[in-house]
Amino acid sequence: MVTWLAALVLAQEGRDSRDGLSAAQIVGMGYSAWYESYMKTRDENTMTMVEASITYRDALQEVNDEAILRLPVAQGDALFALRTDLESITVNTTTVGSYLSGGGTIWSLITAANAVESEVFIQKTMQRETLPQRPQSDVWAKYRELRDSVSSKSEPEDRQGSKQGAQEALQNLSETIQRTAGRIQNQPRFQRERIFAKIYSLMDSSSM
Repeated sequence: MVTWLAALVLAQEGRDSRDGLSAAQIVGMGYSAWYESYMKTRDENTMTMVEASITYRDALQEVNDEAILRLPVAQGDALFALRTDLESITVNTTTVGSYLSGGGTIWSLITAANAVESEVFIQKTMQRETLPQRPQSDVWAKYRELRDSVSSKSEPEDRQGSKQGAQEALQNLSETIQRTAGRIQNQPRFQRERIFAKIYSLMDSSSM
């Protein structure tokens, strides 16, 4: 059985050279148009769907990096740190969600989609677009919900390793949320709550 992580890694290794397009050209198309273009010459399956998403994420990350490097150093460093935290939340949320649902390659699709959405969030933050907001308390409420779901799920003896992996992912989630909250505590409330809303959204994707 191919795990969600193995499928994601295989897709990342298998993606090609962006069909001859630059990062700016891919981002300029927008995700939907890029996805349609990508599938014109490929069979649409889990692997190619993940390839399309990760290739778009990589292109957008490249474009975003160019913009970040033009910002004041402190502002740019904050965005790079935020990206790292969102990536960590995405991976650990997927580990928890995969455990709770019984696994499957669907989680490679969810992870790839969340990776795109996180990079879009970085882009929109720089562009100062209006974004959803949530208080930090909502994030911790979602965390407790996931923690309790993992704790209450019974597993046969030979599956206890999976439960341990989910519990470790929950610990990683807790540490990342705390680190992010501490780093942004002096930002205006609306900026903090935009970040908490994105974290909540990523964590909510584990509830299938």
